[in-house]
Amino acid sequence: MIGPPEVIYELAQRLITLEGANDLSSNPKSDAAIRVFEKLRIVLIRFGGEDGYMALLRRAIALTRIKDPSLQDFTLSKDGSIASLEQISHETSLTLTTHLLHLMNTFIGQSLTLSLLNDVWPLEN
Repeated sequence: MIGPPEVIYELAQRLITLEGANDLSSNPKSDAAIRVFEKLRIVLIRFGGEDGYMALLRRAIALTRIKDPSLQDFTLSKDGSIASLEQISHETSLTLTTHLLHLMNTFIGQSLTLSLLNDVWPLEN
């Protein structure tokens, strides 16, 4: 199976870095990943509804589990927020973010994906 392109991985890193830039908490990388997912959840629910978001997130989790079986105990709340993200490693949260962005890019296209992301984060194309 071919994974997401490097450019998607770099975009995921960039979003987490943007969220963590002003974070003074004890675990800024984990907290930044949580904020990225929460913002993506809001954007994607607004765009494609809760069912669309949940479908993408469940698939991203399944793809991430291939390389990291520790996600077997990963839990989602009914509204799609991730209850246990703080319990996974930074690398796993980065991989999960990468898969979610890659799925967005695959299903709605690069232009619309970047437009949705630009609504939340100041990205240059």
